[in-house]
Amino acid sequence: MKVLFLNPPFGSWVYWGNHKAINVAHAQMAACLREWMPEADIKALDCRALDMDEGQMLQGIRDFAPDRYHLYGRCLSDDRDDDHYSEIPAGGARD
Repeated sequence: MKVLFLNPPFGSWVYWGNHKAINVAHAQMAACLREWMPEADIKALDCRALDMDEGQMLQGIRDFAPDRYHLYGRCLSDDRDDDHYSEIPAGGARD
């Protein structure tokens, strides 16, 4: 399974200036997936940090061709099911 964690190319709040913080939720979920599903191919595409526009973002998504992707904490896939990571055992690898 190929999983993409996506931060689209949005601007920051005016009072933050040029702020490009990581998405901590994406980092935590990616770490869990690496432990629970070592066979998964996981990639993060942080368009703000890479100064990518929308066209470059779409090309990056096409190039990686993920089975599922995370956007704002929601898992999405082409089949539009809500069975988020059904391959992960209940409670993760450890209870």
